[in-house]
Amino acid sequence: MKNKVKNLKDYDVVFVGYPIWHGDLPMAVYTFFDENNLSGKKIILFSTNEGSGLADTVNTIEKYTKGNVVKNVFSIRGNKVEAEVKKWIKEL
Repeated sequence: MKNKVKNLKDYDVVFVGYPIWHGDLPMAVYTFFDENNLSGKKIILFSTNEGSGLADTVNTIEKYTKGNVVKNVFSIRGNKVEAEVKKWIKEL
């Protein structure tokens, strides 16, 4: 990952967005978790896919980060998502 998060300790809430790649997280997301301590942070997930839904990525992230993953995870298929994203943000 080219740019590092320098002040992550200043945040209580972290949004993590990712595509589903072959039923799993992209390696860049694992790298982000390896390089950043998310203990005690509220983790809000959002994802895109082409039919697999979230696969098992929420459980993977919960185990990997030992963080507080918010249960209202946003996942959408395809690329026409603006209205759905706005609706999800309002629900948060």
